[in-house]
Amino acid sequence: MKVPELIDEILLILNEEEMTERELAEKLRVERAMLRKVLEFLMEMDFVERANLKLKLSESGRRLVRLDVY
Repeated sequence: MKVPELIDEILLILNEEEMTERELAEKLRVERAMLRKVLEFLMEMDFVERANLKLKLSESGRRLVRLDVY
């Protein structure tokens, strides 16, 4: 799946249901690393509001451990 198609699919799915990053990756059949980068891009471009994302960082604060999208 190409990135523009992935972005469209993510936005469509997230408008309808709540799920974790893992569930979203499985539904879209993409690697979580790629999904994470696309979600970060969407946040930067204000397509997805930060208030709708719950980020859990590792203890060092450098690695994203979990990302829930509401």
